[in-house]
Amino acid sequence: MDSEQPMVVVVIDAHHLVRLGMRTVLDGMSDMAGKIVVLEADGVEDAERVVAARGGEVNLCIIDPGTPGNDARAGLAAVVGAWPATPVVQYSVLCSTQAVRDAFQGGAMGFIPKSMASRLIPHALRLVLDGGRYIPVEILDAIRPNDLVRSSEPRRHGSLGPGAALGHLDPQKLNLCLTARQLEVLKLMGDGLSNKEISRCLNISVGTAKNHVAAILQLLGVANRASAVGLLYGAGIPGGDRNE
Repeated sequence: MDSEQPMVVVVIDAHHLVRLGMRTVLDGMSDMAGKIVVLEADGVEDAERVVAARGGEVNLCIIDPGTPGNDARAGLAAVVGAWPATPVVQYSVLCSTQAVRDAFQGGAMGFIPKSMASRLIPHALRLVLDGGRYIPVEILDAIRPNDLVRSSEPRRHGSLGPGAALGHLDPQKLNLCLTARQLEVLKLMGDGLSNKEISRCLNISVGTAKNHVAAILQLLGVANRASAVGLLYGAGIPGGDRNE
């Protein structure tokens, strides 16, 4: 996307208040460069009309496909079919292992439960926009690689892990939770570096380093740095490279 062009996000939900809430979150996202244009629609057909009226380009689609009387999988398939090159995030009141499987196998790149704290949503969307997948951390242990493969793609063998406790997430699960930059910060935290030291290593401001640390704690569902580092060690991931 041209950095001078606004990012176009379409939010599809049958309920106006839900769309308004997501618009508020998107309008407040300070980590995205440039202007964000938010389009609202109450269904897929309405979304296609709204997007077409603006020129047809969409950079991100956020949808609750489970509108009253409609099959969620059919709704998601319609969106993926309408904009096959656009990352799609499913936004749902139902957060079950099966719902997440259906979403990813249907072509979604992220799954956000409507119970998720609004302060975490920008981090999840940023991960998807960076080419990653977002899965709610509370169900990571139940997810296997084949659960993330679109139904039209070849199946993969193996599993993400034995369903161990949160303190024993494997590296693939951490990669699903965090962006590459956040994982880099977590590795430096594992080396015992302070926010100031992390900022020097990564050539970022101390404030940005603090924001990364806060996001990591929130996304991993832990209360402090020690617990986050414990997940890093439990996954067997080595510390970060210091450019000193």
